[in-house]
Amino acid sequence: MRYRLLGVDLDGTLFDDDARVSDETRAAIADAQSAGLAVVPCTGRAWRESVAMLRNVPGLGAGVFVTGAAISDVQTGRSLDLSAIDPNLAAEVVTFLYDMPEAVLVFREAEFAGHDYLVTGRGELSDNTRWWFDQCGAVIHDQPDPTADDLHHTLRIGLVASRPRLDEVTAALRQQFGDRLFMHYFQSVGRPENDGAMFVLEIVAAGVDKWRGLRWIAQQQGIES
Repeated sequence: MRYRLLGVDLDGTLFDDDARVSDETRAAIADAQSAGLAVVPCTGRAWRESVAMLRNVPGLGAGVFVTGAAISDVQTGRSLDLSAIDPNLAAEVVTFLYDMPEAVLVFREAEFAGHDYLVTGRGELSDNTRWWFDQCGAVIHDQPDPTADDLHHTLRIGLVASRPRLDEVTAALRQQFGDRLFMHYFQSVGRPENDGAMFVLEIVAAGVDKWRGLRWIAQQQGIES
């Protein structure tokens, strides 16, 4: 069987420990492309959070972003396919998280919403999150009491906290929402001076994962998946 598409994760795979693409990695991707493979970056990051590094890799077309909720053109960020959370369901999640000690981070498709993150809730925005927003140039919109009408084009809802906190929050969310949503958490990219590890909780629409995005791209290119 001859492979025609190669999906590549970013952090720890395409990117090294310094979030850079090495010369050796660029050469390997060029070899794969020369052999006829479509190389597709796949990541939980949004396009804006990835593009500074990905633009150093020639020949990339579509990429899978936001854990598969967004397929975007790597060079321009233009949305090709989106899988948003129903706004009424998004409002339920925001209400559930609203009084927690961490700020609620609602990632939306900026092409339609006019911003990347709607930040809400009674909780605090962590220093690590502020640093990350500055690093990637995210456009932030603070909104104290969003309604369902404010939550169209929501691709992801999240919190940044310690691992024990997210164990507790994730268990409560699963009990409340069951299989209506998909959620997971992982260690975040941290500030160089950060002493303690922080973790990111991601909540996306049910059925969303990186494989969904890869299948969509494969279908567009006439590749069996």
